[in-house]
Amino acid sequence: MKKELKEYLEAKLPRDKLQYVNRSFEIIGDIAITEIPEEVQEYQNIIGEGILNTNKTVKTVVKKVGIHQGEFRTQDLEVIAGEDKKETIYLENGVKLVINPETVYFSPRLSTERENLMGHIEEGKRVLVMFSGGGPYTFVALKKQPDIERITSIEINPEGHKYALKSQELNKNLLKKSELFENLLGFLRGNTIKINEKQIIENLNSLKIHFINGDVAEEVDTLCMHFSEKTTLEDDNAIIKQHKPKEVVEKLSQLNKKTLHFNFDELRSPEDIVPFLILFTHKFDFLVTVNGVTYHHNTPLKKGLLLNYLENECRIPMEEIGLYDEIFMPLPKDAHNFLDYAFKVADKGCLIHMYDFVHENEFPHITEDAVLNAGKKWKREVEILQTRKVGQYSPRKHRVCCDFFLH
Repeated sequence: MKKELKEYLEAKLPRDKLQYVNRSFEIIGDIAITEIPEEVQEYQNIIGEGILNTNKTVKTVVKKVGIHQGEFRTQDLEVIAGEDKKETIYLENGVKLVINPETVYFSPRLSTERENLMGHIEEGKRVLVMFSGGGPYTFVALKKQPDIERITSIEINPEGHKYALKSQELNKNLLKKSELFENLLGFLRGNTIKINEKQIIENLNSLKIHFINGDVAEEVDTLCMHFSEKTTLEDDNAIIKQHKPKEVVEKLSQLNKKTLHFNFDELRSPEDIVPFLILFTHKFDFLVTVNGVTYHHNTPLKKGLLLNYLENECRIPMEEIGLYDEIFMPLPKDAHNFLDYAFKVADKGCLIHMYDFVHENEFPHITEDAVLNAGKKWKREVEILQTRKVGQYSPRKHRVCCDFFLH
């Protein structure tokens, strides 16, 4: 217990009750979360006022009611002092997160872990975050590496999805530091094309950052589906082939069609499409012909895949562009049950981070055995880098992370 809080409570509580007051509490944004033992339940409001009065940044004090439970690992909280609210803005590693600790599982204790992991993501990587919660891994990753090629985040809890979208509004300018944004500005200025930075960032967010509310297993299966072949084509690629960039922008702005068709077998350089894909991502759906096969890009995610294809100068086959180079599985309780789905969307050389809860007598073999067995099942070579303890879950039980390559 902090000295100031102890002195406050010594003047308010019976001396024989002080020993039962919890010595520590957690602060998320301006909300303090504490536990009130049964022996001092009748003094909970006094304890709450003590925390409030001795911590200048705290506006609300809540107590834990029960334990984390249910599919979403949420925990009931009761306000015992200060403002009657459970939503707050939490600053972590340079990003702002909108958090409701009652409806979305969140641990500020993993802040350093997130910073260390996301600080090692390389530019140009396709990233998948399973069990993404309110988006802390996603936004820290973008803050550390704005040149991520694509980041997909899947969360089954609708409240987690809701708060991730709220946090995206607070962090919508992270991609302004990306090389792609700078290159596009240079292209527009060089061709004297009117610049609307706000719209460009909105479009980039739509193409690069994808939050999905759904079950990981079902959503991964959806991600694996190949694009359907199309037979109805429109020869709009002639606009880009035959005109200067400024004229192309003007012509595309005037088009009333809902789709554009690009035949990569005829275009001089597929990279030439990138500026127009970004500028008109909300105006058109895109039909793309590659080696005689036409694909339909009609959702933000599929349009993002098209952007990835172009950024890679078409070196990655279209049917493989939806795979990932790095996968995060931050659900210690059940992540090992979803290894099949991680393997299903992992490209060669993919780096995977799988979290687990492990008793110290079973560390690290029980976690590593699960990974190795999945590798045998999928006939993929697994290279385990390390299995790390990243926190204490309960006496003699640890939260761990297994980092491994999948070849």
